[in-house]
Amino acid sequence: MNYVIGSSKEWIKVEDIKPVLILDTLRKGESAEYVFQWKWDFESGNDEYDTFLGSLANGEAVGIKVELEITAEANTAIGENGGIVESGAGNIIFAVVFLILLALAIILTTVYLVKKRKQGYATKK
Repeated sequence: MNYVIGSSKEWIKVEDIKPVLILDTLRKGESAEYVFQWKWDFESGNDEYDTFLGSLANGEAVGIKVELEITAEANTAIGENGGIVESGAGNIIFAVVFLILLALAIILTTVYLVKKRKQGYATKK
């Protein structure tokens, strides 16, 4: 396991944790896993403080707020990381939309011509 801060033998105190920036690039089909480990150490060497924390935990919740911000960007350029167009999905979507619009245009034109023809017959009578 790769540690961003601390190690398997060295735990960092909560007050010493600073913002961490991890930049990682994943290629098509790759994934990444990051593990957040927490150790609640009641043996700080300060008996008064340890007793205080134990008393809090006895009747109330004791916790810490952790915020994670994860940002991801996709590279959709043709030929890069299996971009949308290269995968064929973009072409299929375009073809389906085109066929739907074409069918709609044919239906609307047919309805228009049928109405015109009916109006022509009604005027001749």
